Amino acid sequence: MPISVCYKKIKEQIMIKGKYGKIAPNQAGKLGKLAWKNVMKFNFNSNVLDQEKFYDEYIIPSEIEKNVCIDLGCNVGFFTLDHCDKFKNMYAIDASYQNFLVTQRKVLYEVVRMNRATNVACFNLAAAKESGEIIKIYKHESNNQSVSPVTVKEMLEVQNENWVEEAEIYHKVFTISLEGLYEFFDTDYIDYLKVDIEGAEYDLLLDKDLSRVGCLALEMHGTLGADKKEQMKKHLEKYFNIYHVTYDLPAPDHSVITYINKSYGKPRTEWTHA
Repeated sequence: MPISVCYKKIKEQIMIKGKYGKIAPNQAGKLGKLAWKNVMKFNFNSNVLDQEKFYDEYIIPSEIEKNVCIDLGCNVGFFTLDHCDKFKNMYAIDASYQNFLVTQRKVLYEVVRMNRATNVACFNLAAAKESGEIIKIYKHESNNQSVSPVTVKEMLEVQNENWVEEAEIYHKVFTISLEGLYEFFDTDYIDYLKVDIEGAEYDLLLDKDLSRVGCLALEMHGTLGADKKEQMKKHLEKYFNIYHVTYDLPAPDHSVITYINKSYGKPRTEWTHA
C-alpha cells in the first residue's frame, strides 16, 4: 500500500470526533505503531497567503541603537522585510520549517531583484529555555487560517480538550535560548528583540536576565492563564518601561506590548517612534 494511501486511512481512523477527536478504543489496537510513523512532515502545507491580517503592530523607538535586530517568530517575514533597512543586522528565526523557507525565499528575492535585505539572515530554530535540544513543533491544524505552529503542547491542550498529540502533524527542530542568541550571533547586546512565538515566550524570558535587550516587542499569549501573564509582566518591570501598548487583553486573550530598557531613562512622553 502506498504511504500516502496508508496515511490517509490512518487519519480517517483517528479523527472520530470533530477535527481533533480521540482515538476510539476499538481502533487503537488495530493502528499500533504504524499509526504515527508518517505524522512528521517538514512542510506543513499551511496557507501562507493573506497573512498580513495577523501581522501585529510593533513599534521601533528612535532612541535605541540599530545594530542587531532579532525577529523571533518571524512567521513569513513581514516584520523582517518591513524593517530590515533600519538595522545593521537582521536575524529572522522561526521554528516552522515552512515559515523559514517562505521567509528565506522572500529575502532572496529582495536581494537578487531589489538589491536590498542583504543584511538579513534566516534560521530554522525554536525559542526555548535551553539551547541545543530537539523538540517537536506542531502544525496547529485546527487554526487553519494563520501560519501559527506551536512548540508548547500545553497551548494546544488548553485550546482543545480533544487534542491528541499523536494525531497532530509535526516536525522536529533544534532549540535556542535567550543566552544562546547572544552566543550564536556573537553579540553581547540585542538592540531590538521581537518575540511572537505562540506561548514559548514564557520559557524564553521568565527568570532570565534581560538587561542586554534594548527594546522588547512582545506578543504575550494569555492561553496559559492570567497568572502566567502577570508573572511575565512583573518580571519585565525589572528591566523595562512600557513604550507602547498595541492591545492588552485579559487572559485567555493576548497582549502586544513594546518595552524599552530602563537604561534609556526617559519618561514615556518624550519617546518618539522610528
